[in-house]
This record gives sequence, C-alpha cells and structure tokens, in this order.
Amino acid sequence: SEVDVVSGILPTGMRFGPDGALYAADWVNGWDTKNYGRVWKIDVTEKENDLEALRKKTLSYMTLKYPLQTDAMLADLLGFDDMRIRKKAQFELVNRGQKGYAVFENTLNTSKNQLAKVHAIWGIGMLARTDAKYSASLLKVLDDTNSEIQAQAAKTLGEAKNKNAADKLKDL
Repeated sequence: SEVDVVSGILPTGMRFGPDGALYAADWVNGWDTKNYGRVWKIDVTEKENDLEALRKKTLSYMTLKYPLQTDAMLADLLGFDDMRIRKKAQFELVNRGQKGYAVFENTLNTSKNQLAKVHAIWGIGMLARTDAKYSASLLKVLDDTNSEIQAQAAKTLGEAKNKNAADKLKDL
C-alpha cells in the first residue's frame, strides 16, 4: 500500500543517502529559478531505528575500497540487502574479467539468493559485451525453476544476441 511520507514540498529529486536517510531537494515555492532551495532529510527517530545495525553496515560498505576485496567477499556482497552495494560488487567483479566471471558462475550454480543470482547474470551480460563467449553459460539458466532468474537470463542472452539461445527463447 502507498504511504504519504512527506507533503508540502516540491522535491526535484529524492535519494537515499549512505546513512539510510531519505534526502529531498526542494525549490521552496514553485519551480522558477530562485538561486536558492533546501535539502530535507527524512529519517526515523533513534528509538524507531530498528535497522540501525544494517544501516551502519551499509554505510561501511559504501566506503569500502572494492578493488582491494577478495573474490569471496564480493561474492557475498552480490546478495546484500542494499542494491547500491550489490552493484558495486558486481562492477568490481566485471573489472576482474575471467576471475570475476568464475565468481558469477559459482554464484549461479550454488547461491540460493535470488538477488545474488540476478547480479551474477547482469555481470555476465556486462562481460559478454566485450566477449560474446561469456553469455553461453546463461543457456542452462533458462531452465531455472525461478521465473525471475529465467527472465533475467533470457533478457541478457537477447541483448548479447546469442544465436544458440534462439530456440530455447522461442519455447519460453
């Protein structure tokens, strides 16, 4: 269900900060340029902050030096609750080329975390943009019992223009 979390402002943009709070940029009165505005911080009180530990962990991962992390650490982060962290891990694994590909493959074969598998598929898709051979590993993923995993693999194989996937994609 929808919840009106704020009213009475004209936000031009809203984003979650690394601290977990929601920030909104506001033009104050109307949309005309006035050379001033405000930034609102929308957050829970300390008493209501039941996700304090997760928010602190997310903040620490936001500032992590990803190139210095092990493959195993990055594999774990592919399944983290916050998408910004999952994407940072995914992009670093893509930067590692074949080593990162091996992590993505292992994630697809062993992880029970749907989000980790989705990021592994996306990472393989990114690698396939530089070398089409990477997309071949997604053919078996089309048989996954999870329809979201199947859909992400199908989309990625289509974007990679993998001709070996054509018959299976037609069947799906």
